Amino acid sequence: MDKLITDYIELATNHVELLFDGDSKKANKIHKKLMDIVLKIRKDKSLHGLYFDLLENKIITVRMWTAVEFSNTFEEKALRKLIEIEKLDSILSLTAYSLIDSIKKGMIKKVNWIDE
Repeated sequence: MDKLITDYIELATNHVELLFDGDSKKANKIHKKLMDIVLKIRKDKSLHGLYFDLLENKIITVRMWTAVEFSNTFEEKALRKLIEIEKLDSILSLTAYSLIDSIKKGMIKKVNWIDE
């Protein structure tokens, strides 16, 4: 697997752990790194398929991050993934609910990967 993809998975996992630990300073740094990686992946079309496959990743936070990133490109699929997470017996269910609501209200603006 490509290093950008593996770094993304690691950072998406670490981000939520830091938030749960209350370390917003480190979580914000990871958020910036995640956004930098997403930009690099978006620019490298050869990685798009690998990135899209992360919607099926076993790690919930990876699926959440990826679904949000694709919310303007594959909105229906992204929302389905978030709804699946919302139905889980997990603390992240509430986060998924909030993300679904924000996407539906147009409060999350992401780039359409197809239009780029």
